[in-house]
Amino acid sequence: MILIAGKYRSFAPLYDLLSAEWPVYRAGRKIGIESLDLHSGDQVLDIGCGTGGTIVGIDRSPNMLAQARRKATRKG
Repeated sequence: MILIAGKYRSFAPLYDLLSAEWPVYRAGRKIGIESLDLHSGDQVLDIGCGTGGTIVGIDRSPNMLAQARRKATRKG
């Protein structure tokens, strides 16, 4: 697990760009989120949030969390 976390240290800033976030993962993520039928006030725990944690995120890599934090701050 330490090797995996270390891999993301340098990869975190480029993850969204290089992982094909838009064409590959976004469609499945959108369907998954819609299927949750969330309402105002609901709480979500996103485990392994990568760079996109929006409510509560837990990730083994501090670098991925830092990138998610910067992204959330930029998007308000």
